[in-house]
Amino acid sequence: MPCKIAFVGEAPSDDEILKRRPLVGPSGRVFNQLLATANLRREECFVGNVFDFQLPDNEVKNICGSTAERQEWPHYDLPPIAKGAYLRPEYIPQLQRLADELHRAAPTVIVPLGSTALWALTGAGNITASRGSVLVASALRPGVKVVPTLHPAHVIREWKYFHVVVADILKAIAESAFPEVRPPYRELWLSPTLSDLREFKRKYIDHADLLTVDIETGWKQITCVGFAPSAERAICVPFWDLRQPSHSFWDSTETEIAAWDLVQEILESPIPKLFQNGPFDIYHLWHRYGIRVRNYRHDTRLIHHALYPELPKSLEFMGATYGRQGPWKEMAPHKQQEKRDA
Repeated sequence: MPCKIAFVGEAPSDDEILKRRPLVGPSGRVFNQLLATANLRREECFVGNVFDFQLPDNEVKNICGSTAERQEWPHYDLPPIAKGAYLRPEYIPQLQRLADELHRAAPTVIVPLGSTALWALTGAGNITASRGSVLVASALRPGVKVVPTLHPAHVIREWKYFHVVVADILKAIAESAFPEVRPPYRELWLSPTLSDLREFKRKYIDHADLLTVDIETGWKQITCVGFAPSAERAICVPFWDLRQPSHSFWDSTETEIAAWDLVQEILESPIPKLFQNGPFDIYHLWHRYGIRVRNYRHDTRLIHHALYPELPKSLEFMGATYGRQGPWKEMAPHKQQEKRDA
């Protein structure tokens, strides 16, 4: 029966084998609580597992082979479930079974519950890096939206994640209203010239109501400074470039000093500023460059920690929880547009 949302777990437990129904028993009761809290009825959804049999010792690695064994399997093209762990060929029909079930259910959004389900749909297996993001399936139902979250069994072990999973389910419900992925609009100014930096400052920073600031550090110095006067627009001002013999992004000492002067002018302006873990950034700006940040008003990490002290405070976790952007650090190897991406 067609549905808008499909939930996919890993494999049945003792209760699921006995009752011949996915996600029953302790994990199933928590799953039902999660759905009820998100105001979603279970009968409106598809609920299934990657494997329809109980895993030996409930561990997926027990049906996997090593890297050396994988070399002996002809025409094998699946990525590893975990480092050095490849699903044995005799279990690959399980993936086709799930693909057939999802084809009949025809969901708009699939919610993988845990790393194994995420791997089956996308080839990636790091659920903590991907949960809460809006991704696209590359396998089983290619092109269908995927919103990964933690398995209810994980919630049983760490109850603090109950409302995190509810938030992910609510995101999946919102995404189920339309089939296509709608990425947020971004205009990023990369590798700017001094003229670009002056233009961006004049057009977007000088009259901003709030300015988000972030730095990156390495080699005992600040490698770049980023400014975002809005959620849609930002500029990255680089200072370190390993491709250059001097390791400086700028072509002369004079232009680098001029770039730092503009950065200092922005940071010492009265515009209210928002940081992510600002004490770190502000310390480095003052201690290494003598720049006093003025009007440090807000801090996303500190606010998040004040509201939810029990939850992780990484930018990865917060970005997935509060935004729709995927795990952007995973995108680094891909070629980016050099100048502006509007």
